[in-house]
Parts: sequence; C-alpha cells; structure tokens
Amino acid sequence: MKNSASTKNVKLLILFTVAILILFAISGCGDDPVSPPPISNPNLTWTAEDGDSNTNILHGVSFVDVNNGWAVGDYGTILHYDGTNWNTQNSGTNVSLRSVSFADASNGIAVAVDGYYLTTTDGGTNWSIDSQYIVCLNGKRRIPFDFNSVNLFNSTTGWATANEGTLYKFVTDSVCLDSFINYDTTVTVINETAYDTTFDTILTNIDTLYDTTNYFPDSMIIVVSYDTTLFYDTTLTNPYVYMYDDSSITITDTTVTTQQTGMYLMTDNLFSKMWDVDFLNSSFGMAVGSLGLIVTTKDGGKTWTKQESGTAVILRSVKVDSPNKAWAVGHNGTILMTSDGGKNWTKQLEGSSLTTHFVGVDFTNGIYGWAVNTNGNVYRTLDGGKNWEIDLAGNSRALNDVSFINSETGWVVGFDGTIFKAEE
Repeated sequence: MKNSASTKNVKLLILFTVAILILFAISGCGDDPVSPPPISNPNLTWTAEDGDSNTNILHGVSFVDVNNGWAVGDYGTILHYDGTNWNTQNSGTNVSLRSVSFADASNGIAVAVDGYYLTTTDGGTNWSIDSQYIVCLNGKRRIPFDFNSVNLFNSTTGWATANEGTLYKFVTDSVCLDSFINYDTTVTVINETAYDTTFDTILTNIDTLYDTTNYFPDSMIIVVSYDTTLFYDTTLTNPYVYMYDDSSITITDTTVTTQQTGMYLMTDNLFSKMWDVDFLNSSFGMAVGSLGLIVTTKDGGKTWTKQESGTAVILRSVKVDSPNKAWAVGHNGTILMTSDGGKNWTKQLEGSSLTTHFVGVDFTNGIYGWAVNTNGNVYRTLDGGKNWEIDLAGNSRALNDVSFINSETGWVVGFDGTIFKAEE
C-alpha cells in the first residue's frame, strides 16, 4: 500500500509540475527578449505590380512611407509610387541608375555608372544631374568610377560607394573657405600616407567641409605646406591632401565663399570595390565590398576601421539597425550578422557558388528582415536572423533590391522591370 501511495504521489507531483510549466509558458515569463511579437498573418502576400513598361532592369528601390517610393534602373529609369500606381519621372539622362535613397518625401539622390549622380528636392518632379566632386579652392574634378549604392541619411547628408575602394560624402550645407590660416602649434594629420604625421609650423589651406548653420567645421581637407614647399604627387602633380579636425578655429561670415552642394571624396584607399553603405546616424556607419570587406566608422566617415568578416565572398548589401546590430549579405548565399558593432560577425546562412547570391537586405526593427537574391527569391526572418526561410518563390527574374517601411509592407525590384509588393 505504501508503494502504491508513493507512486500515486509521484504521478500527482509530475502532473502538478507539467501544469506549472504550461502556465509559465502561457504567461510568457520565459519568453526570449529578442523573440518577435506575434503578427496576425506571418505569411505575407506578394503581388506583382506594373512599373516600367519598357521592362528595363530595376537596380534600386527606396520607400519613405506607403505613399512615396522610388525605383531606378537602366536607361535613366525613375519610377515613383504614389500609394496606388507607379509613374515615370523624367531623369534627364539615359545612364544606368544603380541605387536610390530618399530621406523624406522630398529629398532624394540616385547614383549611376560613369560617376553620375542625380538629386531632387521636390520628390522627383525635377532632377539635377552632376558628375563631379568638389575640391573647393582647386575647383571640381570628374568622378572617374561607377557608383554602386547611396544612402541619404537626412536631407543634407548622404554617402555613396563606388569602384576602386572609394567612398563619397554628399552634403548640401557645406561651404568652402578662400583664406590661408597659419598654425603655430604642432598639428597631427589624419590619413597620412607618405610623410611624418606631425609638422612644427605649417601653412594650411582650408578646403572643405563646414557647417553653415553653426559656422563650425565638420571636417577639413588641408594641403600641407612645410618650409613653403608643397609635397607633390609626382604622378598626378597634385598636392597631398589630408583630413584634419580642429574645433579651435573660429569661422566667420567674412571667410565664407559660395555655398557648395555635391559630392566630396572621403577615402579612396579601401583596396576593394565598395558595394553598399548604410549609416545609423551622423556618426556611425558601415560599408561592405568585395573580398568580404567590411569597414565601420564612428566619427562620421573621417576614419574607417576594417573588420574581420570571416569570409572572402563579395558582400553586396549592409543594413545597420543599432550601434551593435547589423547584417551584411553577399554571394554564395551568405548572410552575416554582428551584435557588437562589427567586431565579430556570425554566419546566419551560407550556401555555395551554385546556390544563389544575395544582393539586398533590409530590416524594420532588428527582428523582421528580408534578403533578395539573384534566383528571384525573397528570404525572410522573424527572429533577427536566427532562422531564414523563403517568403517569395517561383519568380524567375533576378531581384536586386528591397525596401520595407514596416514588418508588413514592403517592395522588391529586379530584372525586366519586376516589382513585387508584400502586404499582410
């Protein structure tokens, strides 16, 4: 009888424990803090939309809300989505547009091959085209490389990647100074390439960039002069140019020349084709490129630090979600994730050269994410990338870019004028 009673008590204890565990699970007390909140329909509906009647390849897409989105592609194609339909905008060019980014419903920029870039301040009703970067006192110079991507952080500041390891900064609130300033103190030069980094007494020529709102230099390009002799590049016969910051310089209206709007070359020594760039704020950003290259900046692009990605594949797209979280995608089915600001990268997905190449990625809140590939598939994660699954399949046309405005609404674009919209 004792054994029977003991057995009965054990069974009751097990049932009680199971009941407690069920109640604990239902209450959500043990939920993983990064688990996504439930959505009413985890399976989005993808619908093909009519866009480019000429079926040109669409390379980039950017949405700011449900009523304002843009797609760009070959032969100067620019399409605007008004909440219902896609309408063609006049770009004024036939060059292949490779990427587009809008900061709001009015201000946007598109970049193209051959160093061309287009800007608008009225939502694309009018576009201006340029192909030069600003060197202020030395005039403008032609951009010699194809652009690959652009990220317009706000209405006045953006970043663009190009071939040959180059990164350009786009600004609208900068001016040039037309005066010489003497420094009598030791100056440390950033990005020194050929000579000692300190100079006792130098003559510097302020060249760029400077905030017209606060009259405070964001950063400057100086031409170093030592013993009244310029250091010249014997190949290009141009002075060596360096970046330098000095908050002690007083800027007044009398030193300001005409306001400058355009591209400034920020670095050309990343030793790899740069494919994409994304900034979280005015200070923190990441860029990715060939040979698994990932670089980060914490000072608004003045200096860049190479990170160990753990791969040598071409990385085509990057999305920065927070100072810690970011994702990078690329060839051979590669999806990488960092949770410590780029110091360490983890492979969340990896295929082979015969599977697919991911070329675009977007996240809405650090949990819901999408990646598009050259097989025409859209992959989605609902848990920050722990698990990826195909969300759109059966599309035979390669996809090039993706843009989501929230966890339930987004668009992808690709070959032959392909546009798909996802919604719950």
